[in-house]
Amino acid sequence: MRHRIQYASQTQPSPDSSLKHDGTVDHLTKLYNDTLMNSNMYFNPGGCETYEEWKDGYGLLAHSQFLKPAGDTSTAVTVATTYEDAPTNANLLLFAWHSTVTEISVRDNRVYSVQTEKA
Repeated sequence: MRHRIQYASQTQPSPDSSLKHDGTVDHLTKLYNDTLMNSNMYFNPGGCETYEEWKDGYGLLAHSQFLKPAGDTSTAVTVATTYEDAPTNANLLLFAWHSTVTEISVRDNRVYSVQTEKA
């Protein structure tokens, strides 16, 4: 299987990844490490699933991060996936999430200003 995601003038992974695992060459390790880094699990003191648990669990869960420049209003995403051996029950789920940072300034026990910014 190979996959590539394009969003906000960015392509990930670049070059598109090969998810081949034939017992001698394992191309999944990079996707696993990228997923841990992009989901902030790599340095989580609570730990995360091992490579074997991730690979042999309920299916591959990959996390990509696209940082859009200020003012970018992109909403379209393109996913290219190619299966070498067509699976009988392949599923692809895409989720989009964002976070907003809010700064509240208080002066003399009153809200002085509120600033929000998408992060």
